[in-house]
Amino acid sequence: MSPAPVTIEADVVVIGGGIAGISTALHLERAGIDALLVESSELARGASGRNAGYLMRGAAENYDACARRFGAERARKLWELTEANVRALREEGAERLESFREAPSCLVAFEEQEADEIQRSAELLDRHGFDVEVVREGTDALWSWGRAIVGLVNPHDGACNPAELLSMLAHKLDRAPLTGEPALAIERGSDGVVVRTPSYALRAPRAVICTNALAPALAPELAGLIEPNRAQMLAIESGGATLQRSYYANRGGEYFRQPDERTIVVGGWRRFFAEEERTTSQQVSSGVQSGIEGFVRDVLGIDEPRVMARWAGTMAFTPDHLPIAGPIDGSPERVWFCGGFSGQGMSMAFEVSRRMVSRMLGNAPDASDPGFELERFEGVAAID
Repeated sequence: MSPAPVTIEADVVVIGGGIAGISTALHLERAGIDALLVESSELARGASGRNAGYLMRGAAENYDACARRFGAERARKLWELTEANVRALREEGAERLESFREAPSCLVAFEEQEADEIQRSAELLDRHGFDVEVVREGTDALWSWGRAIVGLVNPHDGACNPAELLSMLAHKLDRAPLTGEPALAIERGSDGVVVRTPSYALRAPRAVICTNALAPALAPELAGLIEPNRAQMLAIESGGATLQRSYYANRGGEYFRQPDERTIVVGGWRRFFAEEERTTSQQVSSGVQSGIEGFVRDVLGIDEPRVMARWAGTMAFTPDHLPIAGPIDGSPERVWFCGGFSGQGMSMAFEVSRRMVSRMLGNAPDASDPGFELERFEGVAAID
């Protein structure tokens, strides 16, 4: 006979130990709320610890494209939020991490249509008061190879090892996270919730789900709105090649940066295997990995890239590629969700979770918030 689960009490149970979960728990604690963070394995083992580590303003998609899709005002708010996110992480201590690099990000175009979008993006960013730089040449490996047409530089961005950043944030928590305990179910009642794990019954007035791609298993309200997408990367020996910036190419389809003198990390190629990459698996696949190697040869001119490591992480996408942050059930709003960052968690999650916690405490939504509530999808077709 299995022993009865041990009951643990908290004000809020936060489920998921990635960037959104750790940030949410930290903001709750700083507001005087007893938050218990629970993680199925170890902190930062999912996509949050397996990405390229860009601390980046904006999104992989350029500003012109976002303004046309969401409207200029909403795009401006989104860019302002991501600038606030980068500033906040620097203030938390990101700049003091051993892996931190002052590496402006650069959206680079290899074909004329995107080059025109980047030029329009720069002009629009300038009109909206953002610092921006347009480059058409350079001395690093990308520009020396001659494929790039134009780049849009975000001058105040940085980069770091994401797992190191999450470890730093987690060490600021007063209450130790509960690791190795997957959340199996959330039982909702009139007086609160019980989060069931293999060993515990976690009781609290509220729960916040930050499990990203796996969230629909705990919350049926998210079915069809959260889609898993695997991102794959590799690290190669630089062979003397250098990169001065952290690059995004092909509308964010590929990305590459240099964390140290001997290493270049490269990711992407997912769009060529879209169906296969809609998976929660964190194993690499030969097709995508071969594609990334070909991209390295084609764009950086490294004929025989020597691969040092390969890895993958599962992201969560929403229909509009913007996160969901807020209550997902009706009154009295027992269950909240913060996730679906669509590959932009490092650029958004710390600030988005701060604003969500403020709403949870009864404050009005921030006037500068681009709008991440679940209600925006009413009447919108779910992800196929």
